[in-house]
Amino acid sequence: HGSGTAISRETLRLAGAKPDFSSRLSAAGLAPDAAGCAALARAGAPEAAAIYRQAAVYLGRGFAYAVNLLNPQAVIIGGGVSNSFDLIEGTIKETISACAAARLAGVDVIRTGLGYNAALLGAAALALNARKQ
Repeated sequence: HGSGTAISRETLRLAGAKPDFSSRLSAAGLAPDAAGCAALARAGAPEAAAIYRQAAVYLGRGFAYAVNLLNPQAVIIGGGVSNSFDLIEGTIKETISACAAARLAGVDVIRTGLGYNAALLGAAALALNARKQ
């Protein structure tokens, strides 16, 4: 529920359910997708901000489970959602703090410098490494 696809799906659902939300997207020349929702959230639209807040809660819960199991030094966010890091960072950190073990809850949450292609580049690196071995 925290992927760009899920955010786009929720944005499209909300645009269909709330004509005023759909009108704001149209008036700004934005598509009813994750990027359009991010632009509206940054412009102060509460419904758009709520979509990103909910996605960040889902991501934070998932990261908290991983932190509890693996105790990483950092959680690094990549892919399309990383383009909206400013909208999700605070809620992700709050959710990790609420859901992870207290001694692990201060894990760093950062955005990858690889952006949208982070997963693709990581998969390529794994394939190349496996080929060498």
